[in-house]
Amino acid sequence: MRRLLRFVFCTAICMSVLVSNNQGADAINTSLRILPIGDSITWGHGSSDGNGYRLRLLNLLSGYSVTYLGHLHSGDMKNNNNEGYQAMEINEIKTYVKGNGTLAQRPNLVLILAGTNDINHDHAASTAPERLGSLIDLITTECPEAAVIVSEITPIWGADHQARVDVFNAALQGIVAMRNSSSSTNTSVLALKMSSYVSANDLGDGLHPTDIGYQKMANGWKDGIMQAAERGWLNDGSRTWDGLDSSFMFLACFWSLIIGF
Repeated sequence: MRRLLRFVFCTAICMSVLVSNNQGADAINTSLRILPIGDSITWGHGSSDGNGYRLRLLNLLSGYSVTYLGHLHSGDMKNNNNEGYQAMEINEIKTYVKGNGTLAQRPNLVLILAGTNDINHDHAASTAPERLGSLIDLITTECPEAAVIVSEITPIWGADHQARVDVFNAALQGIVAMRNSSSSTNTSVLALKMSSYVSANDLGDGLHPTDIGYQKMANGWKDGIMQAAERGWLNDGSRTWDGLDSSFMFLACFWSLIIGF
């Protein structure tokens, strides 16, 4: 009888772990505390309402509890918090985010789009990917339980400018893969291919998206968030039942069953 009870109990736990790991997009069962980080595009410059992609993304996530975090405010939406620093390059953005206490607000989802001004100004463009990596490291160190989605930068008009954009974006996958494969960290960083959503035709001034461009950006962010959900990265600050921890629990239950019989 005791063995039977052990079998039933452990089987139930194993099944709950498997279900938890395979809920996919429906696994967003916690309030999302989203921290948008970037430059004037995150701020929403060039959009008619000043909200940029943030209001459209909020509407796309209307089935979930969502709060934007950040010390800056832009746009006419009610929750218009963000960390979008106009005209700022990556290192400047990093300095502000590091020093203003934003990361202490405990975001569980961070959206990063930074590097547009480094590339547009051609300011040490060749090392801009490394600076982006340093910004990512700051976020994953200070907010280790947060999922981080890092977007390609959007197009810039002009052949020389776009050539630098392409080089920067091409480096993004490697920058992210390096962070996820590190044996010393347990990071959850996703690279978002924004070039699949926004084209040069979606820009209003050669640098900032139009309203339609921002809507397309929001679609890209939504797809990235769903990918993070499918990977079990979105949680309330504890990964007890996610990723490696859930795999450990499954194996422990499985061996308990084997040993018990």
